[in-house]
Amino acid sequence: MHRAVAYNEMGMQFGYHEARRQLSKSVHQLTLAVRLDPGAGIYLANLAMAYHHLGFLREAAHFSRQGVCV
Repeated sequence: MHRAVAYNEMGMQFGYHEARRQLSKSVHQLTLAVRLDPGAGIYLANLAMAYHHLGFLREAAHFSRQGVCV
């Protein structure tokens, strides 16, 4: 579980990654958090936000819905 928390924290650094044009790193790190703890709705919501920042609205909606259903 501790690794999931760490990946979530690193993934939530949208501004840092966006400034370096590496926003996909947020998605990658948040995806790892979700894989480690798929029942944590906050990780799913954060992953949805990362996809939203990238402009992938379909994926953002999918993970948003998934987070609500957990």
